[in-house]
Amino acid sequence: MQKGTPAQKAGLTAGDVVLSANGQPVNSQAQFYEVIQASATFVSLRVKTLHQDIKLAETAIYKDSPHELGIITFPDSEQTHQRRI
Repeated sequence: MQKGTPAQKAGLTAGDVVLSANGQPVNSQAQFYEVIQASATFVSLRVKTLHQDIKLAETAIYKDSPHELGIITFPDSEQTHQRRI
């Protein structure tokens, strides 16, 4: 996680799996960015941690720059429809 980014401020950590963004299921990186661009100033994420806990993470994001959350996504090898941070 990059320091000082919205992702760090939201409490996200490497290995978290994004289940939904702004109440909508996330099935791909493109869909993830499409959902957060619809509301370019705030994001609410439902994530599964490495310990299999479910948590909510909310943060303001950079207007006009939703790709600057500080999140790098990778397809989950076991469940390719989810996005691992």
